[in-house]
Amino acid sequence: YPVSGTIVIPEAVTIEDNNQPRSFNIQGAYKHKEGLGNTWTNLTYTQGNRFYLYANQPGEMAITIRNPQEHYLEQELKAQTGDMDVVAIMKAASFIHGKVLDEASGEPVIGAQVHLQKLGAKGGGVSIARTNVMNEEGVFKFPFTKSQEYQLEVSRKGYASRYFPLGMCEVGQDPKFYTVTLQRGHKLQGTVVDEAGNGIEGVK
Repeated sequence: YPVSGTIVIPEAVTIEDNNQPRSFNIQGAYKHKEGLGNTWTNLTYTQGNRFYLYANQPGEMAITIRNPQEHYLEQELKAQTGDMDVVAIMKAASFIHGKVLDEASGEPVIGAQVHLQKLGAKGGGVSIARTNVMNEEGVFKFPFTKSQEYQLEVSRKGYASRYFPLGMCEVGQDPKFYTVTLQRGHKLQGTVVDEAGNGIEGVK
């Protein structure tokens, strides 16, 4: 008993995916005599490309569509088996974006590594995404699909790492642009000595 449909991405919410194919995981849940059944498929998006789900008996099917890259919000809809015209209109995820600059010079810090972390109930950060700042402006960009508190962890060899709290970020809010500055690290040089003031070799 099939269900079929198409995924529609309006031009207004099309997201730059760095030329990567946009993929979606599609799952259908339905009831049968022995309880609940599940069916799923994967779809690489092209305009008009169809997905197909199959149940082993007729009835209602709950369909969930997810984008693994989280560039689009999860969609949930219902259909009846035999419905071959299901249409899922995707909505763009919200974004956290900004740039990383050298605190002293104001120049972009190319190659900085930026982690997006969600904050738990106890305040600890759990990394959920990572990117490297590689463009000339020092800009980074993360999509997010859940409203919660986030922070950034930013690091680069030769600089002191930094945690940058973002507070509560709401899906659907106007995008905010964050500027993160890093301080250059300083080397400490010296000699390790014993109680008598004699140098100790080989100490790291």
